[in-house]
Amino acid sequence: MSTLFHTVPEGGQAATSAGELAERIAALRAEPSAANARELAALTERLRRLVPPANTPLSPLLAAARLAVPFDFSVPPSHRASGGQWVTAAKRAFVLGLRPLHVELLKPQAAFNQRVLRVLERLEARRDQGSREDLTDWVREQFDAGGAGQGAAMGARREPHEARGAGTSAAGASQAAAGGASTLTPPSPRHEPQEARGSSTGAAGALQTAGGPGTPPPPGASGERHDARGSGAASGAVREPQEARGSTEGASSAAAPVPHGTLNFVDVGASVGPRERRKPRGFAPVDMAWKLAWSAWRRAMRPVLEPLLERQAEWNAQMRDTLLSVAAAPGAGTLDPLDATHRVARLVALASPLARPGLPRSIRASAPLWREVLRRQSRFNGEAVVALAAILGVRTPPPPVPALEDFHHWCTLRESGDIHAAREAVALLPRRPRLSLLVATAGACPAHLRECLASVEAQVYPEWELVLVGPEDGPALPEPWGSSRRQPRIRRVTLSGPTDFARALRVGLQAASGDFVGVLGAEDTLAPHALAEVARALGADPALDVVYGDEDRLDTRGRRTAPFFKPDWSPDLLRSVDYLGRGVMARRSLVESLGGFREGFPGAEEYDLFLRLSEASERIGHVPHLLYHRRLGAVGQVSQEGRRALAEHLARRGEDAEVTVPGPGRYRVRYAVRGTPKVSIIVPFKDRPDLLKTLTDTLLERTTYKHFELVLVSNNSVRPETFALLDTLSDARVVKRTWDFPFNYPAINNWAAGQATGELLLFLNNDMEVVDPGWLTELVSQAQRPEVGAVGAKLLFPEGTVQHAGIVVGMTGMAGHPFWRLPDGPIVTPFGHTEWVRNWLSVTSACVMIRRPLFDALGGFDERFLLCGSDVDLGLRLHARGLRVVCTPFARVVHHESASRRTDAIPEPDYWRSFTSYRPWLLKGDPYYNPNLTLLSGDCDLRRHPEDGEALAVRTLAHEVPSARRPPK
Repeated sequence: MSTLFHTVPEGGQAATSAGELAERIAALRAEPSAANARELAALTERLRRLVPPANTPLSPLLAAARLAVPFDFSVPPSHRASGGQWVTAAKRAFVLGLRPLHVELLKPQAAFNQRVLRVLERLEARRDQGSREDLTDWVREQFDAGGAGQGAAMGARREPHEARGAGTSAAGASQAAAGGASTLTPPSPRHEPQEARGSSTGAAGALQTAGGPGTPPPPGASGERHDARGSGAASGAVREPQEARGSTEGASSAAAPVPHGTLNFVDVGASVGPRERRKPRGFAPVDMAWKLAWSAWRRAMRPVLEPLLERQAEWNAQMRDTLLSVAAAPGAGTLDPLDATHRVARLVALASPLARPGLPRSIRASAPLWREVLRRQSRFNGEAVVALAAILGVRTPPPPVPALEDFHHWCTLRESGDIHAAREAVALLPRRPRLSLLVATAGACPAHLRECLASVEAQVYPEWELVLVGPEDGPALPEPWGSSRRQPRIRRVTLSGPTDFARALRVGLQAASGDFVGVLGAEDTLAPHALAEVARALGADPALDVVYGDEDRLDTRGRRTAPFFKPDWSPDLLRSVDYLGRGVMARRSLVESLGGFREGFPGAEEYDLFLRLSEASERIGHVPHLLYHRRLGAVGQVSQEGRRALAEHLARRGEDAEVTVPGPGRYRVRYAVRGTPKVSIIVPFKDRPDLLKTLTDTLLERTTYKHFELVLVSNNSVRPETFALLDTLSDARVVKRTWDFPFNYPAINNWAAGQATGELLLFLNNDMEVVDPGWLTELVSQAQRPEVGAVGAKLLFPEGTVQHAGIVVGMTGMAGHPFWRLPDGPIVTPFGHTEWVRNWLSVTSACVMIRRPLFDALGGFDERFLLCGSDVDLGLRLHARGLRVVCTPFARVVHHESASRRTDAIPEPDYWRSFTSYRPWLLKGDPYYNPNLTLLSGDCDLRRHPEDGEALAVRTLAHEVPSARRPPK
């Protein structure tokens, strides 16, 4: 699934990957000099030309710009398991067959979208520049007909796709493609394409295009095509169909303005634009026929369209009013945070035009068709609101948990190729281990057992053995597996007396002859390539003792649902839940040496065995494919028997700990704190006395672990209120230090660590609020474990969504937070939830604890970073030493960090240094994530993109860092 970009350097040398090119640039930037300046510039330009810009930009404003043309239609395939092709065909016939009518309908909205982009970009620029300029009049001009001459340039020529630069601004990119000269100034005729001059439209004129004074031209008029294809790399330009040029009027049009950009359905008037009047008389019949068809369609569809588009009109009005409120000079009647949050929430609620409650039944029946027509507009609404929230410094409502509506289609696209690849790989294996499957048949549904047996016989890997264990008086096997059919690979063993699950597995293990053995539920099924993938993993690493894969569920109708994509071997996760589940193959000789399946753990026999296997070997491999389809039970089931198995496991390892079941689907291991180690809590800050007061008050009052010092390090603070607050902190545990040098986050923390006196170091941000009294005790108990290098806490936003529960290298460009802004608690995602203790490559330094001797041995944080990346780098260095990084949900802290992040807020050198540090893991993938899950966001949704972590990181370096935000030369 990886995407690699290659180039052939001058002189015919061997091809160089974009990653290698980026690494060379990073090395030159690390040691800048006049001698390498020219080479650096040339390599940087080469990287930008080599790597295409992202289809999904990191900036919400750029994302909105690319969606600003609502009639750039594309109907994706249906995800329905049956009849999907007919559903898709019907949708495409409606959307594309009536395309000219839909385009005319949506032209006013396209013009409104363009104005929203211009305003958002201007407000973003004001925020970034720290300006206090009042933009109210300018914003009002953009939306009102009288002052819209700064123009949408709606009739402009579409530029070739490759000419559009990802580095351009959102509205600027749109206007460049549409013939405008500038985002913030009126377009000059000398910059417009020749055919666009004299035909650009003002706000009112553009809004009337679909039904006002300008008569819509017929499809194909003047030989021009009636479509709007090819969304540019960073362009959200309002690219009108070319035949529409000349049909719109400028700001001086006599047409009445349409308020707030609402879609309107007034009759077509008689006035035409200048280019329309120049058309040859031979087109008049076509013009008239099109005019009549458009008018008739609008009149006929008005009862449907008005209620359908009412919600979009309401969104338009709300967005306009909010932008006008934001435009006022900062501090002069601008929105307070609560009002801003409510407005943003309202816009999010209105973002889907078809989500209006109470639609008539006749309209609801056609809603799936209209949803395709309005798909891009819905996405534009969402991205525009995110951009607005970033400008306001507030959060949008939390995103929904991934719905996985297209899971069946997602599987269909991938698994036929996976099966074919597995079949070919099996033919090349030098050694084929025999794999035995144990099936306890007592009480199984005959129909489901038949499916189970059929799935084994359908395996593309031939070296398997099936051991069926059941009562001697049980029913015969379903045909064709009855006694009349001889199958040498299937063995049936009968039991007399008790037929409990553990006894059946023990008898089956004794009868098995394979090199590896696993349990298959009698009503579960295997993917056709399941055993082949296990054999491939063993062929790649013959030393493996255990191999497991991913799994999903079969519902009552046999449909696959609820996938669970697992990380690679994660010992702390196994102590939270039996995440290995089913589809596990273990070396038979090792299983037998450990005593096999033990009695006394009903329902937890396999979990007990997995824990004992983890004590004997850590050579545990993971196959990231959906190999097992479970009908009964689910990953995450817990029981008192499982709790007892876990407690015995800890006792055998000599770990002083208590096991509890704090809630459904999880165990909790409470490690005992050894002694009373002193903790140095290091908090750098610069002013913001409001945040510092919240931190100090809650930390000192609520924390039950008392043996700590709170080291407050001021970095260039200047506000009198800050020093007044420090003077009030009389607790003996508070230590005040000053580090007045240019900001460098790693350097501040390293210096403060040298001043601290604790055995454990806790690095903590100043924007934290302690909510769990036992948070520090939990961190101490985890950090004392010799196998653990660092431990992080679960960080929550004030509204209760997740800010941090671990870090995935390769996510969102460099490294990102999985579960970001999802609800706290045991939610259902393809990757589980945040209520489990997990291992990660790294955790955030916003709250991380490490033993002092270990921190000193590592040399502290790498001070070549300035702000971001040193925490991930520290985690990678710990991992390289064979130490685990843990994040625990039983230490929760509220993080008052802004939920909107901007790439230009991060120093550019940090990007390049991060790339160099992270690159080995960007290439091979983060072992504590899963390659089937998206890297484009933190919601743990299914992966639908081809790029790997390195491709995304290189794309960030080429197009998203501040210096790259300009058109290529």
